[in-house]
Amino acid sequence: RTHTHTHTWCTKYNQVYNTATKDRTSSPPHCTPHTPHPQPHTHTPQKNSFRTMALAVASSLRALARNAASFPRVARHMLSTSATSADGIDHLLKQNKAWAASLTPELLESMGKGQWPEYLWIGCADSRVPASQVLGLQPGQMFTVRNVGNLVHGNDLSLLAAIEFSVEKLPRPVNHVIVCGHYECGAVKAASGDQDIGLVGHWISAIRDVRRLHHDELTNVLETKGEAAFHRRLVELSTVEQAINVMKLGVVQRRMAAVNPELPPLQVHAVVKDPATGLVTKLEDDVKARFEQMGSVYKLK
Repeated sequence: RTHTHTHTWCTKYNQVYNTATKDRTSSPPHCTPHTPHPQPHTHTPQKNSFRTMALAVASSLRALARNAASFPRVARHMLSTSATSADGIDHLLKQNKAWAASLTPELLESMGKGQWPEYLWIGCADSRVPASQVLGLQPGQMFTVRNVGNLVHGNDLSLLAAIEFSVEKLPRPVNHVIVCGHYECGAVKAASGDQDIGLVGHWISAIRDVRRLHHDELTNVLETKGEAAFHRRLVELSTVEQAINVMKLGVVQRRMAAVNPELPPLQVHAVVKDPATGLVTKLEDDVKARFEQMGSVYKLK
């Protein structure tokens, strides 16, 4: 390497180290630019000295990387070697090419002609819950809607349009609606607290309503099993309530009643995913039975 390159590298290391260890009293060997000796091939002590310093620097950088989570943001940024810092999303486009090349010609031809999904998935926007992947489905098999907390609001026109389009307007409408919650959900945890979090707080107020509806059960879980079990049960109850909200819609009730003899009755399911295992489990709560217990309150003609 040239003297200029070595000087730049050492300067970057010193900046990272000084930023990350400004409150510490001890320090490892400080990095200084290497100046080539007039006789580099015969001056063994200088070469050994630089080698020792380089090993110390490498060891210090490894220690810094192990503790990067506690560093100031600027230090973490300077240590980053992620491809995204260099090429933006170019690496994603390369991955897309590889993915597209893995698809069969038959599948591509089918998708080019239209879509015939069997399922509508209403899930959380959480990055750990990708719809098609977790169920092992191919592109074109699942119509997908995602939002924070997998909530079904009666005033969410985007969601309502997606439901109507998928269960009634598609050339071959879906036959199953799957509402999927997941454990360790940030929306559920936020709704369990008492902090004012602005617009997000308004959005997740539906989860607070679930807490109110199931107050006695949730209080018992909290007192007997602890906070983690409380959050898990709230995830499950909220998912069931969102599935019931789907069943309140007229377009869904028409499909469930098999008004159109050419289409099978629509089924609504409530499931939950555990990010720690990757498994999706159907909830034991009978969504249809709960809905029918409400009698004529939500039943439409």
